[in-house]
Amino acid sequence: MRVLKRNKPLVLWTAAGAAVLLPLALLLIHWRSDNVVACVARYSKPQLTPEDIRKFIEQGRLDCFVHDNPFRLAKQAEHLPISLGIDARNGQVVEVAYHCSDVCPGQGGTFVRYRNMAENDCCVSGGFPIRSWVGGYLGCAPAVQALDRFYFPRRPGGPTELATELSCAPTKVKFDDGTVITLPSANSR
Repeated sequence: MRVLKRNKPLVLWTAAGAAVLLPLALLLIHWRSDNVVACVARYSKPQLTPEDIRKFIEQGRLDCFVHDNPFRLAKQAEHLPISLGIDARNGQVVEVAYHCSDVCPGQGGTFVRYRNMAENDCCVSGGFPIRSWVGGYLGCAPAVQALDRFYFPRRPGGPTELATELSCAPTKVKFDDGTVITLPSANSR
């Protein structure tokens, strides 16, 4: 039976490599913490498509923010909200924001929303209301996929026009000219 000897140069190289890589890793973590604005800017565009917004939600939030340490995330949040760009579908400014509920910073987190959008306007814009158990309405999240479009009459028996079902208000339909109609409920018939 052969016994393999420990390769000392490899161990020394590994220790030397760790001595070099550890400070680089710490520097990268520090850079990520201090350069939130620069990192978010890499994902921003003047006109955002649903794919651009989805890319930031799925990838950019992980690249730009430290989510495994609530104290560091709260420190990064001092730079928020930051604009990502304008949603090409509705002309609304999309921003990255931070909210912390009653147990801070442990319950804090980042999210994407439309800037200064009233709750009543959220569904009409094609978004979804964001709510907190403690803070109530926090904003309106943009839909990250195109909403279903179909032909629908403005009035019973009338001609059909291209329309969009509002995602968070399935009893409402929005036409291309901005007109929103409420469908009669089954109870009112």
